[in-house]
Amino acid sequence: ASVATKKTVLKSKTKLTPEETAASEERRKEIINGLMNEGKSLEEIQKAVADFGTDKDKDPVSNPLAALLEIAYADAMVHVPIERAYRLSRYRAGDAAVKPRLSRVKGEAWAKAKHRVEANTVQMAEDVLALYATRETLNRPPFDPSAEGRVGKFAESFPYEPTPDQKK
Repeated sequence: ASVATKKTVLKSKTKLTPEETAASEERRKEIINGLMNEGKSLEEIQKAVADFGTDKDKDPVSNPLAALLEIAYADAMVHVPIERAYRLSRYRAGDAAVKPRLSRVKGEAWAKAKHRVEANTVQMAEDVLALYATRETLNRPPFDPSAEGRVGKFAESFPYEPTPDQKK
């Protein structure tokens, strides 16, 4: 898919830091209290609350914005945060020794690949949890301090010369 358009846009941040979340919530409370003190009707206050976090919310604290690169492809639009733009690169089919299979952003192949990665990630997490659960249940006799001499002799039997960094 070739790039049709590329431009910079400001959009509401979807992931806020804990500090941004706290500041946003505090600012929204201030806005609601200000509207109540002005004697606004309940409908006007509800409309202001409904606008929080949308494009209508122009307050930079209650609705922090992020600068994004908007890249429109033939089949989809992708938003990339400016601070991650370094991850973008032009695809050059001739440069690769092994040519990757390309798929459309909104196509079935992309959805299947994404689903496969999610399933593999869940499986790996389950395996790690099972491993740690097994380790928790295993009992081993404590280390015998009297065996320390034998361990030292065993270690000395290996030819080993420390590196200059290890000597420090």
